[in-house]
Amino acid sequence: MHKPMRSCARPTRNCGGACTDWVDVPGTFPPNLSSMDDPKPFSQQIMDEPVPPHYIAPKIAFFSSVEDPESHLKVLKAQMIISREFDAIRCKMLMGTFTRKILQWFSGIPDGHITSFPQFSRMFK
Repeated sequence: MHKPMRSCARPTRNCGGACTDWVDVPGTFPPNLSSMDDPKPFSQQIMDEPVPPHYIAPKIAFFSSVEDPESHLKVLKAQMIISREFDAIRCKMLMGTFTRKILQWFSGIPDGHITSFPQFSRMFK
């Protein structure tokens, strides 16, 4: 069972990762990829990479295809550098920001096609 995504209630305060003012964000992270009925574009290696049990997803806006994809990637990459996350988690985080229209595009990617975050980033642009 996935826990609700959590975000710092006061993100402008520098708490050095020791924030005690967490709020739940609607939805869950990561999405339950194994229960998706749609195609599974991520390679098995990415699918199998566990999310650390106490992982707190950085606050990243959803992407609806109206925004600039390169700007969205820059924000995501900056947050991932800050939280020092690995390739598979970056892939899952990017996918987790997609809204319905972009999820339709994502679902059209052949099973197992995405093998790395750099590849996924190029496809997303």
